[in-house]
Amino acid sequence: MRTFLHTLRFLWALNNKKIEGKAPRSIRLTRGDFSTEADVYSPVMAKQHQGTIVFIHGMTLSGHKDPRIIALCRAAERAGYLAIAPHFPKIACCEMNPVSVENIDQVIHAIAEDPNLSQGSRVAVFTASFSGLLGLCAVSRLKTAPLVNHFCAVGSSFDPETVCLSVLDRPDADEGVKWVLLKNFLPDDDIKD
Repeated sequence: MRTFLHTLRFLWALNNKKIEGKAPRSIRLTRGDFSTEADVYSPVMAKQHQGTIVFIHGMTLSGHKDPRIIALCRAAERAGYLAIAPHFPKIACCEMNPVSVENIDQVIHAIAEDPNLSQGSRVAVFTASFSGLLGLCAVSRLKTAPLVNHFCAVGSSFDPETVCLSVLDRPDADEGVKWVLLKNFLPDDDIKD
């Protein structure tokens, strides 16, 4: 019942555009050889802190500043969660690169190991589309899985071949998705500006 109420609060906050939160706090997350900026959205009422959600942005040049990620983070903070939106440079450049799996893994560890960012050293992870596949690879690692208590990937697929064929075969498919696929799977010489 409690989870159901938290879900309702999040959905209400996501749909209620009138509520504005304070500006997010910018931090730097560092672990190993990876360091990146992140925006932290704190719960409106600190006593209501329900946990930490890490939002992995999609393949967009806006990265963690994408309005959709900001809207999700705002809804999470209004629902009582600490929302963290890290920046992943290769994902923001629309690259499907195994390095991003390692970077996501390092960010999850950096957040879970910081008592100021996570309660009980566990976090939830929210991601979408192709970033969902990268996120799933990261949270499936043996040393990372115990740090994640929830994982949500919207519009993701575990079978890239099926997605590629489906998207490229359909004339009504999203042009941005086609571009990401072509950018990542055609040799650089075949892509002309």
